[in-house]
Amino acid sequence: MAKPFRLSVIKVRALGSGYDVFTNDEMSIFGFALTGSSRRFHIKPVNLGSYSEGETRSLFATPVELLTEQVNDTDNIGAICLFLVERDNGDVISFVNNAAEKFDTYWDKVQQETDEGMSATEKNLYAFSQSMIPMAYALSKDNSFGDSDETYPPQFHTIFARLGPGFPGEAGRNLLTRFDGNGFYEITLNYEFEKELVNE
Repeated sequence: MAKPFRLSVIKVRALGSGYDVFTNDEMSIFGFALTGSSRRFHIKPVNLGSYSEGETRSLFATPVELLTEQVNDTDNIGAICLFLVERDNGDVISFVNNAAEKFDTYWDKVQQETDEGMSATEKNLYAFSQSMIPMAYALSKDNSFGDSDETYPPQFHTIFARLGPGFPGEAGRNLLTRFDGNGFYEITLNYEFEKELVNE
């Protein structure tokens, strides 16, 4: 049996800039997700639109879908890692489109080096978090100083399955993510990931 594992963006706030005032910054988001049973997903790059400093955009009526997958009924914990990219004239998106292959390489390496004393779920979550470190480094290295694209440090969330069913936008299923870089962005995510009910 399977159950849905969904993730979407329902609100974006451009809080300010660490440098000059910015206008019409074109923002994209991508990342990776994992369940405790080691199902891995590549969150392909999605355009969030252009933002000026101080702008808030509610997407509740038309959420930006990041992930829509089916996972095992017994999966009750997951993790996500998201990267925010300001796209200008650079080619960082080429790296992003091929990031899944790099993730697999980093994941396999960490899995081979991970302590066997961990449970399977602990090992999977640890390997996921550790594989994102070289991923972030590779992304920043690819986006050189001569490239006008701006990359933001990755943000992690651990997601625990909740008793369902819920409803779209339910506050208890929201995740607030803050990205600090050339600008400061606050992104509200909503997820669907229900806990298996055990009949006694």
